[in-house]
Amino acid sequence: MQGIILINLVLLVTWFTIRFIIRKKNFLFKIIWLVDLTFILYAGSVFGMYILSMPYAEAIRLDGFDRYMSSVVILDLFIGAMALAIAIDQSFFEQRFEKRDLRSFSSIITKNLYQMSAFLLLIFSIIMMYSESNGIKFTNHISQNELPVQLTRISRPQTKLNQKKYCWLIRILRTWIVIMQVMWAATTTLLTN
Repeated sequence: MQGIILINLVLLVTWFTIRFIIRKKNFLFKIIWLVDLTFILYAGSVFGMYILSMPYAEAIRLDGFDRYMSSVVILDLFIGAMALAIAIDQSFFEQRFEKRDLRSFSSIITKNLYQMSAFLLLIFSIIMMYSESNGIKFTNHISQNELPVQLTRISRPQTKLNQKKYCWLIRILRTWIVIMQVMWAATTTLLTN
């Protein structure tokens, strides 16, 4: 939840800066609504999954909820970063990319603002991704004694092929192996001669 709040804050500050300080229209306020809508819809779908398809022992304690929610935070971070890059690019004084240079900004203030915001957004994105990956690592470390992990330790899942059910598959695989061996032998014979 803190990640979405930070993404919203960065988008809102950038929208305000471009709209009222640089005095150019932008679409970042709509992106804030999009980010919040994706977060709410994803949280609702995860809640539905916990109600409908999770075992009661896991659902009552919301096991793995942080792991599920961190994926939508990373998605929203990506959406926000792309929207910020486009909005900042459209707020340049010079719109033709091939004509841009160090003097393409309307003033030294907007040049410094662009440089500082790009640097801060880079640091912010790295910290967010690092935080999410550490949260997943921490959750995996804490859940070492949970029921699904204990069950896989007690009895390893095994798959045993039934000869009657998969007989056609075994015949196809054997035929394919024989064909590949013949092709390999023919290729090596042709290459050596």
